[in-house]
Amino acid sequence: TANSNETLYVLKALIGRGKALAAEPQVRQVLFIKQYGLLSGGSLVHPHSQVITLPIVSPDLEKRINCAAEFYATEGQCAACRTLVQDPLGSGPSRARLVYETERFVASVPYAARPHRVTITPKQHCADLLQLDTEGEAIAELACVLQLVMEAIYYGLDDPDYNIIYHTCPVRDKLSPEERASIDKSFHWFIVVQPRFPADIGGFELVSGIRMVDCLPDDNAREMREYIAQRLGTDKHQNHWFDRKYGKLQDMTLPDMQIVRNKTV
Repeated sequence: TANSNETLYVLKALIGRGKALAAEPQVRQVLFIKQYGLLSGGSLVHPHSQVITLPIVSPDLEKRINCAAEFYATEGQCAACRTLVQDPLGSGPSRARLVYETERFVASVPYAARPHRVTITPKQHCADLLQLDTEGEAIAELACVLQLVMEAIYYGLDDPDYNIIYHTCPVRDKLSPEERASIDKSFHWFIVVQPRFPADIGGFELVSGIRMVDCLPDDNAREMREYIAQRLGTDKHQNHWFDRKYGKLQDMTLPDMQIVRNKTV
């Protein structure tokens, strides 16, 4: 998209369609994904977002739910709250993974991530993306953060292919009361932005099934901070949509997002 206003419309459309589909009796999981470029796995040439439903909970999400529950049982808190919010905002070594912070969201590079992966995580604990108020301040702020991260990736990494993945819980109404209670306290929705590059998976990974990470999250985060600083320093101005809609957010600055090609969200 060309600016954070258009990104906001995309987010509202995704959540609106997600809620409508989640109400269908056979739907147990709603998946949200954005694909751009051949390396993203998309079958269409142009960038596109997709909303997909499943009549089951996928094995990947089941694993995430189980790991989150185990972490909560051991540590007494949500794993995402710890690793994607508290640690990057703390004073320890993990602060080197912080990319950007706003009042409600944290952008960071996770541990052992693929090159230049960025997660955008709400500071307030919540398991379900569909509970995000489409008319509230938080979704508008999320649109600004997502737009800024995508601009930084576009200009800093020379327009790479990418995926945007929205990790959220299964349809809550289809869960048992016990499952819903466990997920509500241990699971946390977040967004993954993953640039895609040639040779994403090498021969060692194909033959061993072991994922090899050849870069430090601290280095990737430092690069992303530099790219974001460059974008914020380019024709820096107030985001007038924020000025008009939310006076108390007038100190949030965003770059002049004049785009010659549909390249972000």
